[in-house]
Amino acid sequence: MCKATQALIDEGVEKGIEKGIEKGIEKGTDRINLLNSILIEQGRIDDLTKATHDPIYQKKLIEELIGKDNKKNK
Repeated sequence: MCKATQALIDEGVEKGIEKGIEKGIEKGTDRINLLNSILIEQGRIDDLTKATHDPIYQKKLIEELIGKDNKKNK
């Protein structure tokens, strides 16, 4: 494979990785916003406060209220 072709492939891979990272960040933000909205709607302000400081608790709440595969956000 010539250097020019390899450079194009490498550039495509790099752009694909960047796009995947951006989508992952967006999905994570959407999940946190959904969790926050649910907790506010349910009046669970203490849980909301704790979740902002405790990522393990936040993950537990996401699994409990949204689901592991995020079906409620589709």
